[in-house]
Amino acid sequence: MNAKKVGWVKDEFKEISLGDQRLNERLIKTAELLAIRPSESINRAIEDAADKKAAYRLFDNDKCTSEKIFSVHQKRTMERMNGHRIVLSIHDTTFLNYNGHKATEGLGSIGGPSEENPAQGLIFHAGLAATASGLVLGLQNLKIWSRPKNGIGERSADCKAEEKESYRWITGMREAKKLYSPETQMIFIADREGDMFELFLEAQQTGCDVVIRNKHDRMIIGTDYYLSWHLDRLSDGGTLEVDDTKNNRKAIVKVTYSKIAFNNPKEARAKHLARKDIDRVEMYIVEAKEIDPPEGIEDLHWKLLTTLPVESKEMAEEVIGYYRKRWHIESFYKVFKKGCCDVESCCLQDSDNLEKYLTLFAVIAWRIYWMVHINRISPTAPCTDVLTDLEYKTLHCRSNKTKELPNGPPPSVREVIRLIAKMGGFNGRKGDKEPGMITLWRGWIRLQDMVEMYEIMS
Repeated sequence: MNAKKVGWVKDEFKEISLGDQRLNERLIKTAELLAIRPSESINRAIEDAADKKAAYRLFDNDKCTSEKIFSVHQKRTMERMNGHRIVLSIHDTTFLNYNGHKATEGLGSIGGPSEENPAQGLIFHAGLAATASGLVLGLQNLKIWSRPKNGIGERSADCKAEEKESYRWITGMREAKKLYSPETQMIFIADREGDMFELFLEAQQTGCDVVIRNKHDRMIIGTDYYLSWHLDRLSDGGTLEVDDTKNNRKAIVKVTYSKIAFNNPKEARAKHLARKDIDRVEMYIVEAKEIDPPEGIEDLHWKLLTTLPVESKEMAEEVIGYYRKRWHIESFYKVFKKGCCDVESCCLQDSDNLEKYLTLFAVIAWRIYWMVHINRISPTAPCTDVLTDLEYKTLHCRSNKTKELPNGPPPSVREVIRLIAKMGGFNGRKGDKEPGMITLWRGWIRLQDMVEMYEIMS
């Protein structure tokens, strides 16, 4: 196979250092082969018996670690972040279900179907870097772990913050912060799980901005009532139309906002925090509450805690806009888990080897997801930004049903993405929206088969 067949892989992992040049080359070749058919198992994605055996040996080699694999991508993510005024750091956790993989060692409880018989798998936490316009630049941090077989993660009130599973939000913020240049503003985005006083304190101490969905109804300093009551007393800040991506619709929400301060919880002040002299944080609260939601559909209601100043409706809209980018990580997980990559079907029998596989596929999933959104963010960019020369030539000949190679400036990203998606079932009619992940992925698989044949015939 031509090493340039999946050109981005070689570029992304060019600085990999596993302590052996042969291992470095093997990682790149294995990543290229898996990236061509990301939904297939190792056995089906890699046809050559020698390459197949080498891939299994790679994941089983102690010199190849998930940390080394990820650190190279992390560095490339940092490079892509440079030059942007604002980069969002979007964090979330998901569960990987390997309950049917009885031979895999090192798995732990992920809850359900019952307390007596919990499903087995791994827990996966990631942080995505995205521009303010929504282009995902790469993964900033990654954490994969397992719980005890028949237990839950550390969350007792007697545990220090560092010993709890929830501490992953703080370590995620710290690791992401290291990637930012002084010229780039970091805005940490999280859902309700990130509503932790310790995280707000960390942001205050390190100079990170946050937009986090509120979970806890805290007492507001300077008042005799809780946050929910405080919001009911705020004056109307106007209305805003937002996308409800879950239900594929538009919603009209009422916007309110206010500056608030709340105390450090007594337990945290006594047991968890090194900085016991700090017992309060000051933030802003922005509420977006849907007006007259349609019957049978859950109404949109976001209460967002942020360190960004909110003194006007326009500032509140900006905060809501940042939070709406959080769906990127949910969509990324769909690609990673059950969409294009299907990592929950991997049958590696050792959890350490599985972790290396998951780390490599996290990078592959990011690239697939990036291809869809580069089309939406930079549709007029030249197609050579996303395709290799061989892929472009193959697509040109196939789409135009000609043996003549392309002559002249390359078409735009939007043009080639639509051509690829049409091979995956996208209709491309005048009123159709841009192609989605599944049709693009199906077309991409077909294109790679054509590239292989084009290469053989050439």
